[in-house]
Amino acid sequence: MSVRKIIIGNQQVDAKEVELPQAQLLFYSENPRIYTILQDLGESPTQPEIEKQMKAHDHVKTLKDSIKANGGLLEPIIVRRNVVLEGNSRLAAYRILASEDPIKWGKIKCNVLPDDTSDDVVTSLLGTLHLVGKTPWSPYEQAGFLVRRIEKSRKPIDAIAQELGIRVSDAKLSIEVYKEMMAADDMNPTKWSYYFELLKNRDIRKYDENNPTMEFKQKLIEKIKNDEVDRAADIRKYGTLAKSKGENSVEAITDVLNGDITIDAAVELVSNETKLASLNAKVETFFNFINKEQVALKENRGDVELNFTLKKIKTLIDTMLG
Repeated sequence: MSVRKIIIGNQQVDAKEVELPQAQLLFYSENPRIYTILQDLGESPTQPEIEKQMKAHDHVKTLKDSIKANGGLLEPIIVRRNVVLEGNSRLAAYRILASEDPIKWGKIKCNVLPDDTSDDVVTSLLGTLHLVGKTPWSPYEQAGFLVRRIEKSRKPIDAIAQELGIRVSDAKLSIEVYKEMMAADDMNPTKWSYYFELLKNRDIRKYDENNPTMEFKQKLIEKIKNDEVDRAADIRKYGTLAKSKGENSVEAITDVLNGDITIDAAVELVSNETKLASLNAKVETFFNFINKEQVALKENRGDVELNFTLKKIKTLIDTMLG
């Protein structure tokens, strides 16, 4: 047995490098990746339920083949009090291998933390590995981890963010998105990017605040839930509608939310209107300039270059008006 010194935050933890019987180890249900996988099993899944669910996942089966090809783990799992804090997928892969050859795959390489290692240190460790480290959790998994960590520790978000080495603004937005998904009863990890785009879009937020009776945001959430938004990036198109000031913008928003026209058709409608409004504004600006400077133009109409330019303008206008 050897000792590996692990630096976690500003602390040093002495972990024992040993091989333990994998059958004695427990899955860590609070691990965000496992938590996401086990959502349908309720709040307190049993170890056999966790194992069965984990073994069924494709990434575990792929990992099993990799471990078998390498003759074991390249990176030990991390354990505290027989609970696998880091490496639950590897444990599941070992369980599959052990069902084929219990002798060869009976023990697994572990870094065992002292029993008195605090939850704060564990949180910092997992954050270092998966929020800012080389094997990141998905944004959905990260957000779930943050929400549960705050609820369990009762620490302010600023302290949690510092503990994990991430920006407070990023942590706050992640939590807001996760809670929005909870409120919408749409805890589908593949929908994360849709809600992320929705909540970070200031134009949608502002429009919803200024036009509460339209229920723009809520109706858009329903479209996300019902798979009526093709891509997360399309949420930005709804933002384009929200910031449009044209006469047809309200009608376009109403029609697209009701499913009467596509989002692309609605954007084209308001874009054409915006272009026309811009053109009108430029013409108006030119008219105001001519009107303001007409005295100076009359006084200098003998100037050859100026007179030539004014004639070109007149010719152009005559041509446009037929």
